[in-house]
Amino acid sequence: CEMEGGDLLVAYSDGEVVGCEELITAATATDQPVFFMSISGEAKQPIRFTIERDGKTVAYTRDIMTFQTNAVIGSPEEPAVINFSDTQTYEEGKWYTIDGLLLQHKPTQKGVYIFGGKKVVIK
Repeated sequence: CEMEGGDLLVAYSDGEVVGCEELITAATATDQPVFFMSISGEAKQPIRFTIERDGKTVAYTRDIMTFQTNAVIGSPEEPAVINFSDTQTYEEGKWYTIDGLLLQHKPTQKGVYIFGGKKVVIK
């Protein structure tokens, strides 16, 4: 997934948005986009990420990062790397987890899901 100016990096924990930042710098010396984000939370928790463009989810993480209170992960000199998968493999009319796993039917548990390439929050 190629990043574009205005893309948003959104962090989720347990189906709730815990951080959101816009791409503010085109690239590092290695031509990789950079985001600076603060993530809110009370305790150690798993965090997943999406890239959103014009209200649509265009990429998501399969890997999970772990949030820890007052932890600093990465620096401008050595940023934390987040690996994304693009959403072009989604079939129209099918539901997927935020990790890109196909579901057999519409989810009934609260969380963040992908339907038609768009993020859907079930509360």
